[in-house]
Amino acid sequence: MACRWAARSTIWMTAPFRRRSRRAGRSEGTPAPMARLLLLTAGTEGDVRPFVNLAARLVARGHEVGLAAPAGDAEMVAESGAQHLKLAIDFRDMARQGQAHAAGLPGLIDRLTRTGTLTRVADALFETTARGRSFRPDAIIAHPKYTGAADLAQTLQVPWAQVALLPCIAPTAVVPNAALFARDMGPWANRASYCLTPLLARPLAGRTDRWRAESLGLPPRRKAPPPAARLVLNAFSAALLPRIDDWGPDVVTTGFWRAEDDAAA
Repeated sequence: MACRWAARSTIWMTAPFRRRSRRAGRSEGTPAPMARLLLLTAGTEGDVRPFVNLAARLVARGHEVGLAAPAGDAEMVAESGAQHLKLAIDFRDMARQGQAHAAGLPGLIDRLTRTGTLTRVADALFETTARGRSFRPDAIIAHPKYTGAADLAQTLQVPWAQVALLPCIAPTAVVPNAALFARDMGPWANRASYCLTPLLARPLAGRTDRWRAESLGLPPRRKAPPPAARLVLNAFSAALLPRIDDWGPDVVTTGFWRAEDDAAA
């Protein structure tokens, strides 16, 4: 059910899809128009598996899906039926070396910056994102690690959605940014904590602008800001965090993106 709801939210978030169905005179019960969807994920299995499950659901519905994921996850991606855009970073190896655990996300960013790993990871993510251009998607669904997803959407002029595997994107006064804080800090500080996540990518600002110019033909972000995500897809259960009143209609809690067999069990 969760993957089905996520798939529906993803497909119908775009005005082009809605206009296309109206022009075709789509009536009740007629299948939705097929779409080309680019999914971008990176990390260990906890980051990749939900996207694989969503990709499998979308492919089963007849959509063409490209899935950017680490090269080491080729077998998992192949099972989904999606086209694999291979990311040349082994996050599992990074985790084994202890680079994925360091005093929370800020500590991790600091450590990766000092070791030069951050720029290597960023360059790999940028390269994979740029290759998504040749897939010519109708929409993009991205893990937060893909800071260039909005830029790709900008150059392709397509909508995009950002995926939250835990509460870390859509600001709220009810709970803090779970990527940074574990304890309730009060309404004002809770909401403010969501402003910190974009700042973690600040060390990559110059690199991002060079990539925009060289790979996408775009001016610097300060001159042409990329579009905001059309949707934030909370890929976790409302049983863990019920719908929050200060979230807008663009924030959708879909439930965990499990495999269909698991969801039916």
